[in-house]
Amino acid sequence: MKNSAKNTPAYKYLIVLTFLNILYTSNIKAQEFDVSNSNEEINTIAPQATKDTTPPTADKLPDVKICCFTYLPDPDISVVKNATDNRTKTPTITFLNDSSDGLSNPQTITRVYRVSDEAGNFINLRQRIIIHDTIKPTAIPLADIMVNDTNDIPPADIYTVDPIDNCYAESKVTFIGDVSDKMSNPETITRTYRITDEAGNYKDIKQRIIVGRLLKPSLSDTPNNNVVSPTETPITDGHTE
Repeated sequence: MKNSAKNTPAYKYLIVLTFLNILYTSNIKAQEFDVSNSNEEINTIAPQATKDTTPPTADKLPDVKICCFTYLPDPDISVVKNATDNRTKTPTITFLNDSSDGLSNPQTITRVYRVSDEAGNFINLRQRIIIHDTIKPTAIPLADIMVNDTNDIPPADIYTVDPIDNCYAESKVTFIGDVSDKMSNPETITRTYRITDEAGNYKDIKQRIIVGRLLKPSLSDTPNNNVVSPTETPITDGHTE
C-alpha cells in the first residue's frame, strides 16, 4: 500500500513543489548576496588626492628709479615675469597696494603684487620705486644791464628770474649779492640770484651790470652849452688866471 501511494499523482506533485520551493529559496539568497556585494562596491570611499600646499613662483621684481612723483608709473601686473605653479597652469596675478616710507628725496614707495594658484596658495612680490630728484632747476639767461654811473644801477629784483624745473611748478628765487671786478670805465658788477627747487637742488643765475661812460655825450654835457673845436679858443667868462 505504501509503495502504491508514492506513485500517485498527488505525491509526485508534492515532490515537484518541494523541489521548486528549494530552488526559489536558493535563488533569493543568491540575489541578496549579490546585492550586498554591490552595495559594498558603491559605498567604498575613494582615497583623496594629496592637498596642494606648494605656492607659485615668479621672478624677483627690479627697482624702479624716477626723479619726481609725477613720473610714478601706474600699477601693471605685466611686470611680473615667469609666474609658474606645480598644478595651476596659469597663476593669477593681482596688484595689492603701494606704501611710502614717508621720507623725501629720496622717497621709497613699496609696490606689492600677489601671485595665487587655484588651491589658494600665494606669494607676494615687492617692488621698490625710489623717487630721487638730483636735477638742478634753471632759468632763461638774464640780459646785461648797462649804466653810465653806479647811481643808475637798478635794485635787485627776483621777479626778473623765470625759474624752470623738471618736477616742481614753482621754485624759490633769492638774491645772493653783487660783486664788482673793481675795474673802472667800464666796471663790471656780477649780480647773482639763486633758484632752489623743493628737493633742495639749486642753481645760481648771474647777470652782468656794466658801469661806464659808454653812451655818446650830448650837448647838455658840455659846460655852458659851448661846443669847442680843436682850432678854436674856448670862450671864457672874461676872467683869466
